[in-house]
Amino acid sequence: MVDYDGRMSTVYVAGRRMAPAEVRRWTDAFAAQVTQRRPLDVLDLGSGTGRLTPGLAEEFQGQVYGVEPSERMRATAVDSAAHPRVSYLAGSAEHIPLPEASVDLVLMFLSFHHFPDQLRALREVRRVLRPGGAALLRSQFSDLMPDLFWYEYFPSARVVDAGMYVSLTEAKQLAVDAGL
Repeated sequence: MVDYDGRMSTVYVAGRRMAPAEVRRWTDAFAAQVTQRRPLDVLDLGSGTGRLTPGLAEEFQGQVYGVEPSERMRATAVDSAAHPRVSYLAGSAEHIPLPEASVDLVLMFLSFHHFPDQLRALREVRRVLRPGGAALLRSQFSDLMPDLFWYEYFPSARVVDAGMYVSLTEAKQLAVDAGL
């Protein structure tokens, strides 16, 4: 478990910064997966410091909610990633502070492995999605780990890293079990 309210919150922005062109590449990739209708209301689940959230507001032209359990990460988002159509909310994947059928799109960008109860989280995602809405998951999967250069020097690191993630098959089954 990472303590995002401790030291991590003070260095996260510098270590995980995204250039505007990179944010644009990601939002274009997300847009290609959903309806072209605009505006779309979006939930950025596990939004962290909000590095993608303003870009989601620009791309989808609706209200965007960044839900993040870490108080310090949310505070950083409010300070450094403000946007007129973005609201940062205290909550978790298992307890999304939005009403039923309130968003058209849920993005889980590198956050799924942090959800303590992934099935319950996906049921919450289903609850807040409007009919016809989409859930996008950008994650690592234990059976599809990238070939990182440091695995050559630390072979056991691959096993440790893979242990943090479910397999692609397991993730798909969780989505089916959640009714997505």
